[in-house]
Amino acid sequence: MVLHLVNEYFETLFNAVFTTQVVNSPMWQSFKYIWPLFVCQSLAFSSVTQMIFSVSIVGKQLASEQWATLPIALMPIGTALGVLPLTRSMAVFGRRRVMIFSLLLLVFANVLAAHGINMQSFFLLCLGSFILGISAAALSQLRFAAMEMVPQPLQAGAASMVLFGGIVAANLGPELGLASSEYFEQLFVGSYLVMAVLAFCAIPFLWPVQGKVVVAKKNSGRKVRELLAQPDFLLAVSAAAVAYAVMSFIMTATPISMHEHFGHSLADTKWVIQSHISAMFLPSLFSAWIIKKLGQKNMMLAGLLAFVLTLVIGFSDQGLWAFWIALVLLGIGWNFLFVSGTVLLPQTHKENERFTAQGFNDSVVFSVQAFVAVCSGILLSMMGWQWMLLMAGPLILWQAYLLFFKQESPW
Repeated sequence: MVLHLVNEYFETLFNAVFTTQVVNSPMWQSFKYIWPLFVCQSLAFSSVTQMIFSVSIVGKQLASEQWATLPIALMPIGTALGVLPLTRSMAVFGRRRVMIFSLLLLVFANVLAAHGINMQSFFLLCLGSFILGISAAALSQLRFAAMEMVPQPLQAGAASMVLFGGIVAANLGPELGLASSEYFEQLFVGSYLVMAVLAFCAIPFLWPVQGKVVVAKKNSGRKVRELLAQPDFLLAVSAAAVAYAVMSFIMTATPISMHEHFGHSLADTKWVIQSHISAMFLPSLFSAWIIKKLGQKNMMLAGLLAFVLTLVIGFSDQGLWAFWIALVLLGIGWNFLFVSGTVLLPQTHKENERFTAQGFNDSVVFSVQAFVAVCSGILLSMMGWQWMLLMAGPLILWQAYLLFFKQESPW
C-alpha cells in the first residue's frame, strides 16, 4: 500500500514536470513498474557482495587459509542446485510468492551466518553461505520478471536496469558490512545482521512482479532437448554460461594472485576488485542502446573480444595497472555476453515454455560458475596466474564457434 502511494506521488510529480506525451509513452509506463525491482535487486544482492567481501576473512579465522574460500564456493553451488526447483515452483505458485519466500530465506541465511560467527562455527557459516546461494537462484529471475512487464523493444532496457542494481549492491554491501563489522564482540556479526534487515526491507518492492499462477497443461510446450535443437537457444544459454564461467574463473583467483603472488597491497587489490564489479554493471546503463545499434550477436562478439584482451594483458603484465585494465575488461566482457544472451533467450521459446527455458538457462549458468570457482584456486596453485589464464581460452573459442559457425545444434 505504501509503495503504491509512493508510485502515485512520483507519477504525479513527473506529470507536472514532463509533457503528457512523455508520461504516457511506453518507456515511462514501463519504468514505473521496473524501478521497484531495481531497488529490490540493490537491497537483496547487497548480501552477496557483503559476503564476498567478508566471508574469506572470517573463514580464515574460523578454519584455515586452505578452507577460507569454501563458503564463497558454496554460494554458486547453492544457486545451481536451487534454480530448477525454484523456477518450477514459480510455474505453480507464481513468481511473487516464490521470490518473497526467497527473500525470507535470505534473511535466515544472514542470521545463520551471524550466529555461526558468534558461535565460532565454520560449519554454520558455510551452511549460511549455501542457503544464501539458494535464495539467489530465485532472485536472479528478477531480470526475466522485468522483461515480461514491458513490450519487446524495451526488454533489453528493463533487464539492464534491474542488473544495474548490482552496482548499487557492489558498493552498499561492503560499505555497510565494514561500517557494522564491529557492532558485536565477534567481527562481522553485525554485518550479516544488517544484511538480514536489508533483505527483509526488499520484500515490499516485489509488488509489481506478476502474482498470477501459470499452470502449463500436461505435455504442453517443448522439452529442453527440443529447445536446444534451436541454434539461437543454445547460443543464448552458452553466452550467459561462458560470461559467468570466464568472469568467475579469473575474478576468484585475482585477489590471491595480486596480493600473495605479485606483492600488491590489500588496498590496491580491493580497488581492482571494486573497479571490476563496477565494470560488470555500469555498461547496463547503455546496454539497450548498444543492442539497438549492434544487435545481440555483435554485442556477444564485443564481449568475447574484451575477454581476449583480458587474457592477453593478464598474461603479459602483472603490474597494478595491468591488473586493473584486465579486470575492467573482464567486467565489460561479462556484461556484454550476459545481457545479450539474456535478451536473446525470450526470443527462442514460447510463453508456456518460459519457466522451462529460464530454469534450464540459470541451472547451466550457475552450475558452470560453481565448477569453475572450485577449479580456479586449484589450477592457480598448480599452474600459476599466467597459465591459469590460458585455461579460459577454450570457453571463449567455444562461444565464438557457436556465434560464427554453428548452424545446427548437436541436440
